[in-house]
Amino acid sequence: PRRAGATLPTCYVRPPARARPPRPPRAVALSANRGGAALTADGKKLFVFGGMDRQKRYDDCFLLDTTKFRWTIPDVTGQIPAPRANHTATLAGDKLYIIGGYGGTGYSRVMFNDVHVMDTNTFEFTKLAVTGTVPDPRANHVTVCVRESLYVLGGRSFTDVYEDLYIFDLEENKWTKDAGVTSAEPCYNHTGIACMAVPTWKAFFFGGRHGSYDKDQDTRKYSDQITVLDADKMTWLQPSIAGEAPPAREDSIMVYDSKNSRMVMIGGWADQMYNDVHTLDVSMIVGPPYAISGL
Repeated sequence: PRRAGATLPTCYVRPPARARPPRPPRAVALSANRGGAALTADGKKLFVFGGMDRQKRYDDCFLLDTTKFRWTIPDVTGQIPAPRANHTATLAGDKLYIIGGYGGTGYSRVMFNDVHVMDTNTFEFTKLAVTGTVPDPRANHVTVCVRESLYVLGGRSFTDVYEDLYIFDLEENKWTKDAGVTSAEPCYNHTGIACMAVPTWKAFFFGGRHGSYDKDQDTRKYSDQITVLDADKMTWLQPSIAGEAPPAREDSIMVYDSKNSRMVMIGGWADQMYNDVHTLDVSMIVGPPYAISGL
């Protein structure tokens, strides 16, 4: 109880601080405009490696968090691939595989057929000691992942355009060449993706430049073809394709929309830049989404 005549102590109450809007994450820009970089996705992250511009070839790595749309530069260590462009970057689990490409340090002009792998948890690169029938050095090829293997189709060197298919076993680090499976024509700058399907895995390829060239003739042309490989039976399928095909082009991007069983083709080049988007329903080839929910 308070004594008579006592004065209550003065009490000060600090008003709550005004809430500040969150600061947007600091954007980290790519170090330069570039072409020929390799990009691949891992859930909500996009990895970019390499590329080139008119003055320089790059061996840097960038990471885009698609939940925040923020670029970061990971601290990459280990046996980092030489600067290059027109290589492939393919994810298998938590490992990122860099295969082939064109470039080199300084002004060197090198076609590569090496294989490097980066652990996406530690960002450490290792150059693999491979065995088997190694592909010729090349760039502008396509690499897709099928279970524990990488399938490499086509590409070009300084003098040749390839139609061959090589398979890289990720457990044994061993190359094999499937002489019975080739593309209909030599091809490069095409795009491709593989997906789990019922009852066998399928690999889809689109567009590119088809044909070959030498000092006497040039038969290359832009392509609008869709080709499908049964990756388990190692046979080409001949699906009936309806609708209006995208105009012939190279350097497109293709992604697989598993929820709707469709391929999405984006942009490309054929003497002009394309920014269009086309979709192809492939449910009759891969099976509807519910058909593979239990695998």
